[in-house]
Amino acid sequence: MLEDPAGNLTGNQFQAHQSTVSFVRAVAVMARALENIETRDISKCVWIFDRGCRLRIRSGFLMSSSPIISRPASARALLRVLLLEDNCLDADTTIMTLERAGYSPSYDRVQTRNEFLERLSGDYDIILADYNLPSFDGISALKLFLEKELDIPFILISGALGEETAIESLKTGATDYVLKRDIRRLGPAVRRALRECEEKRQRKRAEAAMRESDERYRQLFERSLAIKLLINPESGEIDYANPAACKFYGYDLDHIRAINIRDIDAHSEQNQLSGQSLSSNKPWSSLCHHKLASGEARFVEVQSSAINLGGKNLIYSIVNDITERMLTQEALLKSESRLRSLVESNLVGILFSTLDGEIFDANEAFLSLVGHTEEEVRERRLSWSNLTPRKFHFRDRRAMDELKSTGACTAYEKELNRRDGESIPVLVGCAMLEGSEDTFISFILDLTERKKAEFALRKSEEKYRDLYENASDVIYTHDLDGNFTSINSRVEAVTGYRVSELVGGNISNVLAPENRGLLLDSFKTHANNGHAIEAELISKAGSRISVEINSRVIFEDGRPVAIQGIARDVSERKHAEAQRRQLEEELIQAQKLESIGRLAGGVAHDFNNLLTAILGNAQLVIAETAPDHPDYGKLVQIEKAAVRAASLTRQLLIFGRRQKLERRTVNINETINDFIKLLQRIIGEDVDVCVSASPEIGPIFADPRQIEQVIMNLGVNARDAMPGGGRLTIATAQIDLDYEAVCDRPLAHAGSYARFTVTDTGVGMDEETLQHIFEPFFTTKGVEKGTGLGLAVVYGIVNQHEGFIEVESSPGLGTTFSVYLPINDTVGEESSHEVSSPLRGGVETVLIAEDEEILRRLIKEVLSGLGYNVLLAADGEEALRLFSTSPQAISLVLLDFVMPRMGGRDVYERLRGLGNKAPVIFMTGHSTEVIQGEFLETIGARLIRKPYSVGELGRIVREVLDHQGARIS
Repeated sequence: MLEDPAGNLTGNQFQAHQSTVSFVRAVAVMARALENIETRDISKCVWIFDRGCRLRIRSGFLMSSSPIISRPASARALLRVLLLEDNCLDADTTIMTLERAGYSPSYDRVQTRNEFLERLSGDYDIILADYNLPSFDGISALKLFLEKELDIPFILISGALGEETAIESLKTGATDYVLKRDIRRLGPAVRRALRECEEKRQRKRAEAAMRESDERYRQLFERSLAIKLLINPESGEIDYANPAACKFYGYDLDHIRAINIRDIDAHSEQNQLSGQSLSSNKPWSSLCHHKLASGEARFVEVQSSAINLGGKNLIYSIVNDITERMLTQEALLKSESRLRSLVESNLVGILFSTLDGEIFDANEAFLSLVGHTEEEVRERRLSWSNLTPRKFHFRDRRAMDELKSTGACTAYEKELNRRDGESIPVLVGCAMLEGSEDTFISFILDLTERKKAEFALRKSEEKYRDLYENASDVIYTHDLDGNFTSINSRVEAVTGYRVSELVGGNISNVLAPENRGLLLDSFKTHANNGHAIEAELISKAGSRISVEINSRVIFEDGRPVAIQGIARDVSERKHAEAQRRQLEEELIQAQKLESIGRLAGGVAHDFNNLLTAILGNAQLVIAETAPDHPDYGKLVQIEKAAVRAASLTRQLLIFGRRQKLERRTVNINETINDFIKLLQRIIGEDVDVCVSASPEIGPIFADPRQIEQVIMNLGVNARDAMPGGGRLTIATAQIDLDYEAVCDRPLAHAGSYARFTVTDTGVGMDEETLQHIFEPFFTTKGVEKGTGLGLAVVYGIVNQHEGFIEVESSPGLGTTFSVYLPINDTVGEESSHEVSSPLRGGVETVLIAEDEEILRRLIKEVLSGLGYNVLLAADGEEALRLFSTSPQAISLVLLDFVMPRMGGRDVYERLRGLGNKAPVIFMTGHSTEVIQGEFLETIGARLIRKPYSVGELGRIVREVLDHQGARIS
């Protein structure tokens, strides 16, 4: 049904749309063939997909509908579309294609030229135009679009567009074209068109930004008050100069561009045109004399860098006139000459500098200290910045600021770079020269020897501190009352306490209560004799830490004043010892389990022999007794009891893990109902067991004994979780899992599953426990109360049956185990009862080797009753003697696998040499492990498991004789 929650459709529109869909669906039902039709609530642009049937109308359209859930609009890219299309269905198809491509289109549909022109002024992301319209066409629309010079894509959509027409449309200015028969290409075409359009916009913006940037920098160059030149590095010609440069040099622009930089600076090759500086591609500076048009020489500082302008390599130079500054400096030097003798004779390094860090004079003591020469000072090649390591520049800047504000700076320490690359520590004091605002004097005191002494002392202290703090043991001292006076940081890793939390506190605060008295007494009696004491500390988190403590008494003036101790964390060693003990206990448990398994196998053999006799004789008597006989019911009960006892024996073998997986068609409801009474006896009367079985559940292909093992393990696990009793609920259901449902289940596959859940009202489990419950040997039970294998066995059995298991549990809210086993509808149903069809006998001679006399008599009675000639042997050797007397007359040999003196396999090997080709059937009451199943598969022999029924024995004998099974060859 089409819905219009917002009420946007008029009554006629809504009814008309409903009528169309209803008509299509009605005709489609008659057509009885599935297809897809798509309809849409046009007013809201929300797609509705409605499942119906295919129909064919005269115009040839195929339509159907199917319900879908529309993709949330928030997950799509918003797209504003101007759609030129006269066909509603084509328009709907176009919009739906965009939605499937991941867009959330909002659109305006137009059909005529006027409508198109009117909408062109709207805010759209893209224009989609049908090539052929009754009164208007896509090419005409394209031309109108191009006249408007809109910066959005234009895509033509056509039912049939020839190659030449398509090329022509692209040449005209269309962004792309899409054929309606290949409408799926629309999404990629739109994405590409939008991307290319955005890239075009970005290029335009970048070009505009570049033009704006060029203009901005041109204005900065022209209007700057600084003197700026652009110089050709190869010829030295001045390519351009700003007005400030023209004013400084006294030339107009044309004149200055006609001269060479060498005409201004005779040493330009070493300054602005330095090849070394150009090749480094880094800015450089130089101090030089520039000649003006008037002939005057000015002292300038030139900052230069290599640039590329319009594809031309140039040198960009900023010229700073420092003539006045240099004259001032020279005047100051002259006025200070009277101090030179004093400075030169001083043992302390003295230097004179400007506030920008330039050193213009220094005494011999300073030059010796840094390893430089007077010539370097005279040439102004030394400065505070190149003599001071970068990490101390901030101290120099701070001193300069203080000089400017107060005229002197507080003495401070720093380092100076020597010419040989070494750094030396110095103490610096500075003061401004009287009458100068830009020059100061500095006094440099060498601290090398003092620093060496301090360094040696500090290294010694650090070495001790490093040993103390990084020791792998806790090192501490406390007074005679047990109050900590010091402790190393290792205590934080061991106990979780910070050092500040322990210093001042008493040692008893971190000792286990039972150790406090013993340890405090030992401080007085054993603290000085190296006696180690084992104790436990209580961590900040409350856990216990095993430690080994050695301590000694600290004496002052012959009297004890404190105790120093070392506490070693031995928790890991203790844990390893506990782990070893646990592994030993687990090994003992595993050995116990293995012993139980071996015992189970041996006991099962004896049980099976007895049960075979009971079951066989009961069935013989039943066969000879009329159903209306008073004892018939009792005989049937004996038979059922024997069958049930055989089932219990099989369960015993499963418990011992000595039973091979034997699958058959199983109804999970029947398996649970048959096993529930035994489960109730196992888990006890204080647990109420309830079963809720769904009748609608398919068969599974499984080993019923293994499924019973799963139910038993889960039931016992639930019982242990309810020590005070409770309710155990087993429920079954058939569950269909689709692709989405199995995405979060790694072991699951899409399909139908028989699910049975085991729910208890016990104590539940926390998240940490849930993560480990299927791990072998993991258990939350006490010692000797569980092997930790129960749930691991459950997991293995379920996994072996191609199923999976889920667990839901919370502390105090019980636990639910959900077992999923795949439904197997392809396997035919098997009856749980024997088919009562009459057995076929024969006249062949059958040799029987069985060590149990009661079974020999039973087999002889059964086979003789079916017409066979039966030879009996009590062991393997007797069987060989009987066979050797008349080997050609024997048609079949039945061998018990385990017999005294000579077992069935040995008899088979011996019979191979006697020349007879008679087939062999093996009988056993032992487990698969004992009977060596691979041997039976290799020779192709049949196996009868004890206990077996009379009918089973008769049928297998006849089948082997008829089909000539494994022969002695």
